[in-house]
Formats: sequence, C-alpha cells, structure tokens
Amino acid sequence: MLGPVGYRDPLGGTASDALRLGGILAGVTVGYHVEQRFPLLFRLGAGALIGQMRDERTGRFRTTAGEWFNTAPAASFSSAAYLYVAPEARLGARLAEHFEVSVGLKMLILIALDQPRWDPSIAIPASSDGVGTYQPDAVMGDAVLMIAPGVSLRHDF
Repeated sequence: MLGPVGYRDPLGGTASDALRLGGILAGVTVGYHVEQRFPLLFRLGAGALIGQMRDERTGRFRTTAGEWFNTAPAASFSSAAYLYVAPEARLGARLAEHFEVSVGLKMLILIALDQPRWDPSIAIPASSDGVGTYQPDAVMGDAVLMIAPGVSLRHDF
C-alpha cells in the first residue's frame, strides 16, 4: 500500500517487488556416505546467513481523484539475519570402477533472526496526491524454504 503524506487512507493499487538476497553462509556440515553398487549420501548443514536484502519496488495506484499512475522504481536495502538448516540426500549408481552418477535433493530452510523490511522513509512520487511512502512491511518471510534438485557425475582419482 502506498500512503500519501497528509492523507488518512492509503491509495488503492498494487506493488511489485524484485528481491535480491546477498550475504555469507557460515556453518558446519556433517555427512554420511554409504559405498555400494548404488551409493547413498546424506548431509546436514546448519549455521547462519548474514547479509542484505535489496527490494526494488514499482507500483500502479489510483489517486484520491480516481486517476491511475505508475510509480518509478525505488530500492530499499535492509539487513537480513537468518539461521539455516540444509538437509541433502543423494542416490547414485556406479558406472565403472572410478565413475559414479547421482541424483539428489538439497533443501535450504531459513529462519529469520532479523527479518528484512521496507524502509518507510523513502518518498515515492504519488502523482496529484504529492508524495507517499510504502509501509515498513516485511519483504521476506520469517521462514523460507528453497529446494534444489541436482544431478552429478563423480570421478574417483
């Protein structure tokens, strides 16, 4: 919601966000590998992600006079601190003495310590209603799940 300065009610419309999370993952990983004709690999990682969230927001809103307008892109940068857990499982097949192909699934579960939020001090031109601000809403959830399937080929030297 875009709230024009000096008005009680926010303007009706929609906003779109383009998010980019960058930072450092620091933690530990333990694994268990079963060597056989169809090798199995299990890993579990845990630690912290410390970084920054960039949110570039645009929108389309209706003024108090009823006219539609588009907002120019505006970017907000906020800190992001998450604990993470990263389980992984892989199933492989020996192709030859030194080659193994495998398929797997890795997950990254983030749990917010400091949830990133939009900076409400950024002024947004609001057409004939002057300027407005977006609410300091969270730009990423307090829990996030990412899933990454994968295929690999390994050669033992």
